[in-house]
Amino acid sequence: MANSILEVENLVKRYGDLEAVRGVSFAVEEGEVFGLLGPNGAGKTSTVEVLEGLRIPDGGRVSVCGLDPQRDSAALKHEIGAALQSTSLPDKLRVMEALRLFASFYKRRRNPEELLKRFGLEEKRNTFYNQLSGGPSWINSEKYDIEAKEEASVADKLQKLSFEEQAKQVRLMVQALLADRFNLKVSHQTKDLPVYALVVAKSGPKLTPTEVPPPALDGASAPKKMFRGIRMMGPGQLSATNINIGLLADILSEQPELGRLVIDQTGLNGNYDWTLKWTPDQTAQMSKSADDAHATADAPPPDSSGPSIFTALEEQLGLKLEAKKGPVETLVIESIEKASEN
Repeated sequence: MANSILEVENLVKRYGDLEAVRGVSFAVEEGEVFGLLGPNGAGKTSTVEVLEGLRIPDGGRVSVCGLDPQRDSAALKHEIGAALQSTSLPDKLRVMEALRLFASFYKRRRNPEELLKRFGLEEKRNTFYNQLSGGPSWINSEKYDIEAKEEASVADKLQKLSFEEQAKQVRLMVQALLADRFNLKVSHQTKDLPVYALVVAKSGPKLTPTEVPPPALDGASAPKKMFRGIRMMGPGQLSATNINIGLLADILSEQPELGRLVIDQTGLNGNYDWTLKWTPDQTAQMSKSADDAHATADAPPPDSSGPSIFTALEEQLGLKLEAKKGPVETLVIESIEKASEN
């Protein structure tokens, strides 16, 4: 470990009688990406804070960039950077001002103009911090109850539309509501992002085409309207009737264990009936909101011995997910304000 950029030998950190870090040793080479994994209370944060010079170790040896975090604290701060779990800057601080502020912390610094160009932020140089695409911090922490009633004439028109067109119109209505109540303004950008392509597996599709009822014999009776829909029976349990593959791709895009857009590239036309059961990724499920609109309070727990969503798609539907990059249309929040009460 003599030439490593980061060296930790038998690190110990205690808080009273609690030994948070017990004899941890590792080394990281220059240019290497290194992560610490473990459950809550395993000592990950304490270890990192010792490396940053924020906590005093109770035993062992630590070296960062050839410096002792305690003895060489001032010099170390010019060599390292830390991305905190949450960061708050003044709302009216502009992008260029933020770059100049953080550059001033270091003896060796990059030209802010060069960084703007490198990361494609030249047009955002004078944008306030609270107006960047991620939106202000309160949109991820504050919750609102919004009640909206559609006029009878609008409801009648929606009923006459196809399943896909109904979903599209509802999204537009929600966007209009957010624009009215939150003064939300967005722009559309197409970005090259990681996606999953939904394709037919080598075994071939295992989907059941929806049976279309035959016309009435007398030719006078109107054909019976067929039910269409997707039901979430519980975590990792989907049941669909009279649904095309494009909608299946949309539903898969919402699953937390995938974490990216799913694009239909099966080439399959028509509508199908199908059931899909898999074991949800526990980490992804824990991060999902407890009041998920798709969840049901009396839903049975998922089978922990069941297949992953990737395996289930191939074994049960004869479809496969392939990781790739592709153009994705994204919504960028240009501005948003807190809603006032009615």
